[in-house]
Amino acid sequence: MRHDTIDMSLVKVDPNNPRKVFSEKSIENLAKSLKVEGLIHQIEVDGDYVIIVGELRYRAAKLLGWTKIGVTINDGSLPPYERLRRQMAENLQQSGAKGGGESMNAVDTAKAWASLYELKTGEKYEPGSHLFETGRGIKGPFLQIAEEVGVSKENVWQYLNLLSQPKYVVEDLLKGRPRTYYREADMAPDGVKEKIKEKIAAGDYDSRDQISRDVAISKKIPDFSVMELERQKAKESSFSNKILNIIANLGLSLEKQPLSQIDDLREKELIKNQLIWIKSKIEDYLGSERSVQAEEGE
Repeated sequence: MRHDTIDMSLVKVDPNNPRKVFSEKSIENLAKSLKVEGLIHQIEVDGDYVIIVGELRYRAAKLLGWTKIGVTINDGSLPPYERLRRQMAENLQQSGAKGGGESMNAVDTAKAWASLYELKTGEKYEPGSHLFETGRGIKGPFLQIAEEVGVSKENVWQYLNLLSQPKYVVEDLLKGRPRTYYREADMAPDGVKEKIKEKIAAGDYDSRDQISRDVAISKKIPDFSVMELERQKAKESSFSNKILNIIANLGLSLEKQPLSQIDDLREKELIKNQLIWIKSKIEDYLGSERSVQAEEGE
């Protein structure tokens, strides 16, 4: 290893870098940091000045119009597996969201784990293999790969599981949808899991909490979950959305805590009185429409 400062024009990006998606926001944020702090960690290049690690820093420096950049030159021969493993460690643990950057895209990460497996074993990775579905873990060479990169087995399992998702899910993840949205959907019963994923891809959910609630409803109140999944949340007015969310949350609460299981008599009476009051309000609410319809029919 040796250190040097070279012309930016000499630096080349690695076409095999596992990180394929670089958002403009990520580059701009890191550029702001470089402008103030300078290049704290040099980028690492091989003897041909092809970047091993540090492409995000290189892109940010290029945005700032730098003509020279500090590099660490790795003159040694780096086997493909070790090079990719080094790049994964950089992207997952060192770059991440530090310094205004963003984590590597979930699909890029998943594909990189599969590539590491293929380079290490010489065998093609088949989506879904080497996964313990019930134990949410990995087996075989992936155990060693996870240890070498320095991440948890659970983390590797979560990413590899993405490669088994439908094509529209993968495309949505590439657009930047958080992978945790689909991880939440996978907890739903088989009968509604696909519907929830379709709604995620359509942009019907604003947060992971909304997905969690629909998953919980689908487990507790199957009949109501069908109606909930017909909703187009993103297209509802804020007032309608508020009413529908309250109804869903009330349904979940009633299902979770049956009246017969409440021992405190005072609490039980309070809940009963409140529900009777709500029932009257619901009847008034529905009755108002019937009154209007009756007037229109006269």
